[in-house]
Amino acid sequence: MKPNWLPQFAIILSILFWLVDSSIDVIIFSESETIMDSLINPEPVELWMRLFVVFLLVSFSFLSRFLLNEKISASNELVKYQKDLEKIIELRTKELRAEIEIRKIVEEELQKTASTDPLTELFNRRKFIEILNREMKRECRHSVGLFLIICDIDKFKDINDLYGHPAGDQVLKQFSHVIKNSLRKTDILARWGGEEFVMLFPNTKVNYAKKSQKN
Repeated sequence: MKPNWLPQFAIILSILFWLVDSSIDVIIFSESETIMDSLINPEPVELWMRLFVVFLLVSFSFLSRFLLNEKISASNELVKYQKDLEKIIELRTKELRAEIEIRKIVEEELQKTASTDPLTELFNRRKFIEILNREMKRECRHSVGLFLIICDIDKFKDINDLYGHPAGDQVLKQFSHVIKNSLRKTDILARWGGEEFVMLFPNTKVNYAKKSQKN
């Protein structure tokens, strides 16, 4: 039963109580009195007793309706707050994920910038030294073969003087592209500085290193 129907239900109960009590009074206590007389014109004691019971029923119904409505209202507010909180948490979670992705991208870019030559996109000297130290330690433990080749572009200064530095930059980029495509995936190519490049061949036999040097 909905709370708003409680007063009407209490009134129906009150009428039923009045009818039943009137009938009981006539049947048990006053056989000479008719039920209609007991209904319409009860004795003062019976009248006050019935009115008191009716008052209790109606009062309790209104109080119950008020308390139940308060409970339903509080429950609805709680559900609303819970949904709002879930939306806030979901929104904040998406924001945090976006922040984490952005931070991850920034960190990757910073790491790439710190280890990559901006012109040729090869490893720079700092990164190459880091790799070289690691491979040298591995070579000391396992002796699998490690070779280092240093090379440069002959007469590179003449290219800059005759055609300008933009042309020299294109030569460096093209040279890096050609050399990188001729190496294995496990080989390391880095720009040492200027027109100088270094190549590291881990886990390599002498014949392959000599062949790479000739090429």
